[in-house]
Order: sequence, then C-alpha cells, then structure tokens
Amino acid sequence: MDPYEIKIKNYLKMGEILQGWARNADTVPATVGDFRAQVPSNVAELADEFKDEDPLQIFNAPDQKVVSIMLPHPDDLDLPPPSPYTLPDFYDEAYNATLVTPPEEEHNFRSKRIADYALRKCV
Repeated sequence: MDPYEIKIKNYLKMGEILQGWARNADTVPATVGDFRAQVPSNVAELADEFKDEDPLQIFNAPDQKVVSIMLPHPDDLDLPPPSPYTLPDFYDEAYNATLVTPPEEEHNFRSKRIADYALRKCV
C-alpha cells in the first residue's frame, strides 16, 4: 500500500462516516489514532508509516457560493499514474460493467480526473 494512501475497503460505510464528520465538527478526528479509533479496519485503513500521534488534516469544502479549486499536491504529479487505473468496484456495480482505462489512455485519463476533482465538488 502507498504510505500516503487511505485504503478504502467499504466505500458505503466510509461515505457515511465522512458525512457524519461533515455534519458534526466535534466528531472529526484530530490525529491518526483518532481516525483509527473511529474507522474500523474493515472500512478503511492507513499505512503503518503513520503513527497514532500524527496529526490528521481534514477540512470542509467552502460554501456552495464560493468557487473552489483543490489542486493536487505537486509531489503527487511526479508519481506515475497507477496502471491500469480502475474505478472502484461501486462503479462496476452501478453500471453493471467492468470499467478499465486502457494503458495508452492513462495519461489523458489522469489529467481529466484531476480537472474533474479539482473543479467540481464531487459529493
């Protein structure tokens, strides 16, 4: 597992947890240990490189009336895209198909994903 990745094992349950944090700021974890205490390992996990005392940075999207753009971290742009990039299983379930990006389209698909996620509030 990538040391900076949150590996999601149950997208539905993780989405419900995130919605709970968005609705109640008092429940938002402040450290990796808090995250691990609130999120069961069968829902999502952080790499072992993160220590329980490490801070966790979580922020709310701005108000709908504010134009927001979330840029990727520059270091992430230097990493090769995962190849082939496959969408999470819940897309396959929703569309009753296996969606796989052809290797020759990886670069273009990654650029399109960055544009989509950076400029739209994907909720």
